Amino acid sequence: MALKQGTFKELYELTFALIGRNYTTNVTNNAFDSSQFARLVSLFNQGAIQAYRASNYWERYIVVGQPRTLTSELFEESEDSFHVRGAGTTEANGLYVRNGTYTNQARYTLYDSDGTTALYHLRHHSNNTWEIVTASGTQLYTQAGTGSHPVEAGWVTQSAGTSPAPLSTDLANIDTVLRVHKQEPYAGSTATELEFFSQGDRYKVMGAGSGDEVYVTYKKEYVPSFNTSTVDGDEVPSEFLPYIAHYTAYTWQRSVEQNASENNFALSLSIVNQVLENELAKIDDQNVFNSIGKKFKTYRNTSTLI
Repeated sequence: MALKQGTFKELYELTFALIGRNYTTNVTNNAFDSSQFARLVSLFNQGAIQAYRASNYWERYIVVGQPRTLTSELFEESEDSFHVRGAGTTEANGLYVRNGTYTNQARYTLYDSDGTTALYHLRHHSNNTWEIVTASGTQLYTQAGTGSHPVEAGWVTQSAGTSPAPLSTDLANIDTVLRVHKQEPYAGSTATELEFFSQGDRYKVMGAGSGDEVYVTYKKEYVPSFNTSTVDGDEVPSEFLPYIAHYTAYTWQRSVEQNASENNFALSLSIVNQVLENELAKIDDQNVFNSIGKKFKTYRNTSTLI
């Protein structure tokens, strides 16, 4: 599925059409400030979570084979690190973990296999510029104008570096771990899969052996935050938008017309669920489960809809 974004305006206009009424914005601040619309927004957020929880294999939220720091056979749900990949200077690719500060900004370091010898640094240089440098400070790649953290793309190769320039991914928070490998999976060589289990907000890996990182395939965290502050608001995952609108309209009807006959409801639960099932069918068509989830594991996800 293409990772398209819908708009908040599309979401509330579809919801208005389904419930058969509109809410208007305040002319002064161009925001929805009615208590009724605030109730709809709460349902928007709940509907988004329902859709997100319906599958572990939404393309938008799957991260495949990303390195995570392993300490005493444990890795965390949340980690302040960057995954650098695709650099022409191949030795500079890998997991850069938080290592203090440099020029008053966070510094990240790629260590040797001993876990203590610094090989490369990803750090703030000057004038809102980030750089990837050797341990001695030789500049390989730079990225300008990215604020307090580098962004994924936009690195430029410097004279000491080799093209192409890399990508740098800020590690997302983990919601559900699907698979753990000792080596990078799906990279043309056989990777050993490892057993794991959760310990609170950490994961215990069995038989990891030597090494300070593992490669994790997981569903990343999603926290919807739709609000009433502006008309345009947040973007909405396109695969969720119709379901959120139908879920909201159905629940709203049940709430405000709770004493009415079931025949008076314009939307039935079967219609609401069918909207989401149509999107889930696309996941099945792509065979995502068979390619990534053959050994599906989860400790918190469910597949309950409404």
